[in-house]
Amino acid sequence: MGTKRILALQHTPEDPPGLVLDMARKQHIQIDICTSSHEPLPDVLYDYDMLIIFGGQEHVYDENRYPFITKEKELTRKALARGLPFLGICFGGQLLASALGARIRRLAAPQIGLLNVHITDAGRRDPIYTGMPAHQLAFQWHNDVFDLPQDGVLLATSQGREHQAFRFGPNAYGIQYHIELTPRMFEEQLSDKTTRRAFQHKPETYQHIKEAWRTIYPTYEEHSRIFLDNLFRIGQLIPARSPIHDSGRYRRTAQ
Repeated sequence: MGTKRILALQHTPEDPPGLVLDMARKQHIQIDICTSSHEPLPDVLYDYDMLIIFGGQEHVYDENRYPFITKEKELTRKALARGLPFLGICFGGQLLASALGARIRRLAAPQIGLLNVHITDAGRRDPIYTGMPAHQLAFQWHNDVFDLPQDGVLLATSQGREHQAFRFGPNAYGIQYHIELTPRMFEEQLSDKTTRRAFQHKPETYQHIKEAWRTIYPTYEEHSRIFLDNLFRIGQLIPARSPIHDSGRYRRTAQ
């Protein structure tokens, strides 16, 4: 069996692959990073076993201002047509939803912070959340949210009843939240001037996150690694897990 390869589309230096890159390297998976806003995208995906699209500062509906968005949608549709395993994170999840015809809505105010993403009944049956408790600790930073595409399966929501994760077909996943942050990425996000400006009307929330993230990061990282491990197995980038290896993982309980 040859080396498995992931094509990762990164939009800004502030949104690197983080834990995704770390997990891929530990599993000896090659990950090719393309800064799609500045580099040409491949015309075909035959050399790849998975496509991952990360977050970005642009809006999916601003295709006239950012032509690369149209090209990414075309590449996403090619991946879906081929049945290529897919993960879209934040902007990438919105792009998947938009490529499938769903509406992307602008929020009245950006949503930033740590939250528990609640897994739906369908999510509890989905292999992407195998070994996860009834919620996933996640980080969010977005101005837009996606509606559920036709034939999409809603896998997770937040307390605001917003869609947080969905699956289309057997192996294409879109999530609204971030699972890729490393401790260094958290530090950089919280010290960034843009972050502070975003919290100018909620300084107490900013202070809470700044004080709490180190304490809860181990749980965040564990949940993220469970998710990514499941993703790689769904995409057959690593072997399927035997029941024995599941013995120490979370047992979900109905809530």
